[in-house]
Amino acid sequence: MAPVLTQVPVLDQHRILVVEDDPDFSAWEVRLLTQSGARVTLACDGAEALLALQHGVYDLIVCDLDLPRINGFELMDYARKQAIHDPFLFVTAHRGKANQAYAMAHGAQDFIPKPVKSGVFLERVGRLLASRAPAPARRGPQRVGRVSRRIGDFEVIGLLGYGGMGVVFRARQVSTGREVALKLLHMRCPGDSEEARCFEAECEAVAMLDHPNVVRLFAAGVDTQNGRPYLAMEAIKGVSLRDHLRRNTPTFGAALAITRGLTHAVQAAWHERLVHRDIKPSNVILSAGGMVKLLDFGLVKHLRGSQLQAEAGVLLGSPSYIAPERINGESEDCRTDLYAIGIVLYRMLAGRTPFRAPSDAQILSLHLCGRPRQISKYRHNVPEDFDRLLARLLAKRPEQRLSHPRILLEELDRIEAGLRAAGRLGEKPLGAKVPALHFRELSYQPPESPWNRGWLVAIGVVVLLGCVLAAVF
Repeated sequence: MAPVLTQVPVLDQHRILVVEDDPDFSAWEVRLLTQSGARVTLACDGAEALLALQHGVYDLIVCDLDLPRINGFELMDYARKQAIHDPFLFVTAHRGKANQAYAMAHGAQDFIPKPVKSGVFLERVGRLLASRAPAPARRGPQRVGRVSRRIGDFEVIGLLGYGGMGVVFRARQVSTGREVALKLLHMRCPGDSEEARCFEAECEAVAMLDHPNVVRLFAAGVDTQNGRPYLAMEAIKGVSLRDHLRRNTPTFGAALAITRGLTHAVQAAWHERLVHRDIKPSNVILSAGGMVKLLDFGLVKHLRGSQLQAEAGVLLGSPSYIAPERINGESEDCRTDLYAIGIVLYRMLAGRTPFRAPSDAQILSLHLCGRPRQISKYRHNVPEDFDRLLARLLAKRPEQRLSHPRILLEELDRIEAGLRAAGRLGEKPLGAKVPALHFRELSYQPPESPWNRGWLVAIGVVVLLGCVLAAVF
């Protein structure tokens, strides 16, 4: 028998956006809120929620954390960057204190772990809404649906995803009629600024790439309405490697094929003296036709020309995949991308990235001085050939790594030939996940001074000579 609420908060006319992919739990949330008088809009994933935020004003956003396409933290980050200050209440099965601390530190108003009782849920919602007047009428349709907007030669018709650099829309190029993926960056720069000219110059460099493992770039420019740069890219039907790895463990053969596709993409880019600098699973698409596609050249560096500059002191990119030379501000080349490919391969085989820490700064420190754990020691059927390859890819100094993508392709072919001969290409890594190296496990060991070592040798010789003389005399 369902519990009887003795006091139900009145949520009359308050507008609430519920973002939840579990149909049973979302139905429970919607039923409780509507019975209390709230007007509820439901979004089944983070992408639908983005469209809802673009159309409407809400008094509260009740959001899950682990969502398809765009997770709850990414959704909140987008809202804050767009000056949307509607309060966030996270209701999630991720009970860890680290998630709660991160949510509250980055702008959430409350955090409730699942399972939650109806009385507790409504009481916490009512507390957040107690001091807020109902939001004004919505700016758009009640249902989350089609976006209608023109950006240059492109008509936006839907949302594909969201990342740290921008929002990706499904769009149609008016002049050609073809469907594209249109990425609108968060950064703003006037069309005649130096930043805009550098951005367009880099996009032109990427447009030179015509390779089956690289997502084609059709056009780039700056939106005249808000000064944001945009890129129009090839639209691909498939799934990101990040989403694929959340649900699947690749076989050895699949891991090699994905790594080979990325290496071909890096080789094609390096032929034009381009360094991608942001290779990670979310920037890799596995197409429905079985192709590996590298996308998002927003941080590309062109060694023959200008480059897109970050703000002073700002290191752009995902901390888990950044090579040490980028952290130190040293010269970069194709070996910088090979390091990131090594992290991706490690993630596919080990089930996680090699370095984890509470803060980005600590993860960067691990890239500089931490040594990844060997995968074969934990996943007992992973050949040691992978460990030897990863040791060369993840070396701290670029000169200690494989020097060219071509050499990595040769190594992948060699490992694949051995696995094929043993009939093991279809195997998956077995055993416990490889424990990540954490920042607290690092201890600085100063190198032994040659001066100290020399004195120790001298003292040893004197002692030995004394013993010999004592024995003689």
